[in-house]
Amino acid sequence: MFKRIKIKKLEDFFIPLSQRNEKGVFFYRFPYYNDKVDNFLREYLKRAMRFGVVISGKIPNPDEKQLSYYSDIMGMSFSMDMSFFDISMKKWLPRLDNVQRKNVVSALYDTLLKMKQNGKNENILKNAYIKFMCWFYYKFERVFRELGHEDVPKIIYDGAISRYELKILSILSSSGCDVVLIEPDGDGPYLKTGNGSESDIFETADKKPFPQNFSIEQMIKENNEKERLSRLYDVSLTKINSTNTWLSGEVFNDSLKALTDRGTGDYVYNMFVKVTGAWDKTTYQSDLFKWKTSLIESGRNVFILDEILPPTVDEIRNINRNGYGSLEQLLADMTSKIRCSLKEVEAQERKAFCDILLENKEENLNKLKNKAVYLVCWINRYNGDLFKMYKAGKLDVFVYFGVCRNNFECLFMKYLSMLPLDIFVINPNKKPCMLSDSTLFEKKYEFTIDADKFPETAEDVDYTTVAYNAEQDLTQMLYQDSGMYRAKQYKSAAAVSLRTMYEEIFLLWDEEVSYRPNFEIMDDKVLMPVLMAKISGVKDGNVSEYWQSVRKLIVDDTIVVTDVPYIKKEDMPPIGNAVSLIKNRKILKSKIKESSCYHYAILRDEAQNYILDKAQELLDSDVINGTFSRGMEYTILNVALNMPKDIVQLINKMDFTKKVPKIIFVCTGEKICSAEDSIAAAFLHLCGFDIAMFVPTGYQVIEKYYAKPLFNENQIGQYMYGLEVPSTLKQGEKESFINRIFKRGR
Repeated sequence: MFKRIKIKKLEDFFIPLSQRNEKGVFFYRFPYYNDKVDNFLREYLKRAMRFGVVISGKIPNPDEKQLSYYSDIMGMSFSMDMSFFDISMKKWLPRLDNVQRKNVVSALYDTLLKMKQNGKNENILKNAYIKFMCWFYYKFERVFRELGHEDVPKIIYDGAISRYELKILSILSSSGCDVVLIEPDGDGPYLKTGNGSESDIFETADKKPFPQNFSIEQMIKENNEKERLSRLYDVSLTKINSTNTWLSGEVFNDSLKALTDRGTGDYVYNMFVKVTGAWDKTTYQSDLFKWKTSLIESGRNVFILDEILPPTVDEIRNINRNGYGSLEQLLADMTSKIRCSLKEVEAQERKAFCDILLENKEENLNKLKNKAVYLVCWINRYNGDLFKMYKAGKLDVFVYFGVCRNNFECLFMKYLSMLPLDIFVINPNKKPCMLSDSTLFEKKYEFTIDADKFPETAEDVDYTTVAYNAEQDLTQMLYQDSGMYRAKQYKSAAAVSLRTMYEEIFLLWDEEVSYRPNFEIMDDKVLMPVLMAKISGVKDGNVSEYWQSVRKLIVDDTIVVTDVPYIKKEDMPPIGNAVSLIKNRKILKSKIKESSCYHYAILRDEAQNYILDKAQELLDSDVINGTFSRGMEYTILNVALNMPKDIVQLINKMDFTKKVPKIIFVCTGEKICSAEDSIAAAFLHLCGFDIAMFVPTGYQVIEKYYAKPLFNENQIGQYMYGLEVPSTLKQGEKESFINRIFKRGR
């Protein structure tokens, strides 16, 4: 007889007989359910239908016709004797070979002997013997031909089992069958049989009950549906993935294992892993680089992505879509669009594509079509990189150094995990990630590292010391949600215009923005409260006090403009073919940076991007009259790319939580600002400059170019004309110590 042995993992059921420990068989019952159990049962059911028996409900007792046939062939004699059993079995099941018959007879005799030892009389034993013999012939005859072969015959039973049904399954198990007992109503009926030792129980951590609508019939129907769809790919070229079943938990070491060390049998022992955080701040990046190098040295391709860009318009256009009346029509058409030069890989890709959409088949057909289009676009985009070194016996590695931000990206990761690939999703920043799946193995580490790019070369590795990392930890502790900010802590900011009283301008002007009302940090972006004030008239007609008030605002990093227009069109060099630098209302940043007219390449990257972002923001605001209607967008871009050197230097040194740069316009005559001045003022306001415009005449010197009011106007006194700007203001000097004491000046 065959010995019953224990599994280490569910996939052990599919291991050939010669590769099992002691050539044993498995007899397990399943009172609990989860996705892993569901996937196993579906595959086990397929095999039971090919070379085994599927039992849904009860095994019918032999009817009169069957008993009459048995009586005609075998007679009604009975003897509790091994030789009697052997002779009878040779006559009743003549196609059994000697070894098979010996195992069946031994198992049958052993079962009846236990019944006898438990006090059953001769008549009960005889009835049980005849029932078992009829069941052998009418229900299980097909499995006896497979006993002892490499593909162990499978029995699957779904329902509340009875004592005699359990005994026949026990006989079949000892004869050489794997047996799976599904218990949708729990383990109670089995325990009532009083034969708890006959089988092992498959335990799960979550111990969820089976769904109310679960049934073998429904599973067979779904399997048949998959079988029909399997015509869409060459089944002979596909294999079953045994994803993560073999992991030790040390995922980077596990990934270096050869396939032969991962498991036995004709399966793809691949990985689907999400790694969050870092194990060591000092060595993290160098460890990743060494890991990648080790994979490559073992002859494996490593394909790394930092971002999965959505399908382009052209990619989607190339997927010719038809009207689909059913999911089968959708799959039939879409699988034909998956192309790979490697037929084995193409078959696996088409199978994975069908399987993953079938898992979502309850969704609206139109939503499924959108998912299918995304998947096909990404499959065809990345196929060449994923499998350029593919060879049987080695698994290439796909690394996504980022997070899944939407359901489409999650679906793509799940799809990739069903291919002959090891999949790593690496997220050292611990950013929110939507990816979750029953087969996904998650490895979490303590530390967080600010890294957005995988270190693909030695030059990419950011080598740090323990002291440096300790300083960074201290910095993070001091400057995270504490109201304190380190130098240039943030790389992005948005200006928020403060409406103030006239007197408040002087209170807020030289204050750090972090102390101003409405300062806030949102998603690593600073909301900077800045001043955009126009001061019209002269308070109390006191000219001397008026100029003193202007001098008070001349602080560090202040530019004073006393003669307008400040920026003249003729002083700005043309930016070449401006039309080619804006497309669909968007500035083409990369093209601008490559242009010969681009003068900001010397600046820090953050400063360059900040300037271009604010230029785009100004275009989007439509605050300048004629934007995208009279070509003013090109003037806006020209101004943004040709700011005076001193202003550019102020932008480059900006710290969004500290004091901000200032511009003071003093307009005493009848000259007005140019269109370029208006654009510059609006642009610098968005950049985060404080801007004060002193207009003693009350004239509209800048407003004509704005589609809506931009300055917060303060009317402080009577209008005065013909005032001369003091020479100290023209030079942009700060108020002298003597003047501050004696309040002298014009």
